[in-house]
Amino acid sequence: KDFPLILIAGRRHVAYFHSANRQVPALRKLNPDPTIEINPKIAQELGINDGDWVWIQTPYAGEKKIKQKAKITDRVHPKTVCAEPFWWFPEEPDDLFQFRKSNINVIVTNDPPYDLATGSPEMGGIPCKVYKAE
Repeated sequence: KDFPLILIAGRRHVAYFHSANRQVPALRKLNPDPTIEINPKIAQELGINDGDWVWIQTPYAGEKKIKQKAKITDRVHPKTVCAEPFWWFPEEPDDLFQFRKSNINVIVTNDPPYDLATGSPEMGGIPCKVYKAE
């Protein structure tokens, strides 16, 4: 009930390879901000418009939350949101490039169950809530 949406944390942008290249100006121009895809129906229910900054929280992180920019699209199921992983901000060198601001790793868990094929923590099917950032 507190986390009504399902987070998929693995949508990549062609400009970046994992966490690399955020500091390359030409590539950053292609994708300047971390984005989360949200279905139009859910966005309307939550009062979120395309381009709004939103908070993302999961039950694994306590009060921790991250911020990404909403991209409204019908490519995702109404109960699912799809966020970009690996974000950091090369223009903000203090405090480890502000990775805690938008990086999915801050709100997911390293605990089991692990992916059977790769042995990595789950990055999909994570309960979450999304709400407009003030």
